[in-house]
Amino acid sequence: VFNYDDYAEFTVSGSGSVNIPYAVYDGRFEPVYYGNILLKVTDEDAPSAAVLLIGDSTVEQDNNLPAQLNSLYSGTQSQLTLLGTRGTGANKHEGRSGWKAEEYVTAASKQSVTNAFWDGEKFDFGYYMDQQAYSSADAVFIQLGINDLINKDISEFNGADIVGYIDEMVRSIKESQLADRIVINLIIPPNSDGTSFANKYHGSQAEWLYRYNTVRCNDMLKEHFRGDGQVTVLGTNVTLDTNTDIRDGVHPHTSGVQKIARTIYDYLANELPANGTEG
Repeated sequence: VFNYDDYAEFTVSGSGSVNIPYAVYDGRFEPVYYGNILLKVTDEDAPSAAVLLIGDSTVEQDNNLPAQLNSLYSGTQSQLTLLGTRGTGANKHEGRSGWKAEEYVTAASKQSVTNAFWDGEKFDFGYYMDQQAYSSADAVFIQLGINDLINKDISEFNGADIVGYIDEMVRSIKESQLADRIVINLIIPPNSDGTSFANKYHGSQAEWLYRYNTVRCNDMLKEHFRGDGQVTVLGTNVTLDTNTDIRDGVHPHTSGVQKIARTIYDYLANELPANGTEG
């Protein structure tokens, strides 16, 4: 274990489960939180899988996240099939820059970009799968929330609404019975440079306030889906170094995208059956 200023790095060998106790202290060295992390370790490659990524610019930008996932699979004997109507080549996805979770469940389009899940009345995952002639997905990842939170002060914080919109998407996916696993990627934090954040968003939002609202919304997402055996809440947010992995406010550098992709890949390696299917 290497303990750095603001994080610890664990290196493990072999496979199995490791229980890691931790504690958080305030500036007076008083304990404010403690718990345990169950670390699952596998020495197996992720199995072949059909995966759908739904999100905002953190999914769409430069097709980087799909490309990084394909890169992780390239050194294995497994086959990754990325589903989607957007992206290029093998790097398919359903990312839409600037979109909110709200817009996925309430709008047919935004600024000439259509909502492929819109059946004329609502977000309908079964309709989407039928329109694209997809038989099934091994995992659907939802990576939304940034645009819902931007420019919200403390009194305007709408965490319950955001959770509700994402839950509406989840319920539609469940009802279709066409996805084996549903994964909510937690909202990534802003960078630690308040000046850069203010310049990006024209001073309309303070970095500390956006960060505070992000933490609150992530806590609500974790609590809402706690105990739901069909939904995993994935900590893609905690893998990022806010000093080096986030650029211009909330968009990750390639280094950050690689860490998000690695977290998704590790989830697939640990949670999908060894004979994962292609959709």
